[in-house]
Amino acid sequence: MGTLCELSYRIVLRIPQAIKPFLDELRMRNGNLNIVCGGPVTKDAM
Repeated sequence: MGTLCELSYRIVLRIPQAIKPFLDELRMRNGNLNIVCGGPVTKDAM
């Protein structure tokens, strides 16, 4: 087998409406590896 590395990134989009195109591109580049996405915690979500 090989070595498995897990990378974590914090990404802030300049245009909040660009989430879907960004995730689509990320899925294409990522192949079959896991992607975990989350959003900022707001007072409404607490």
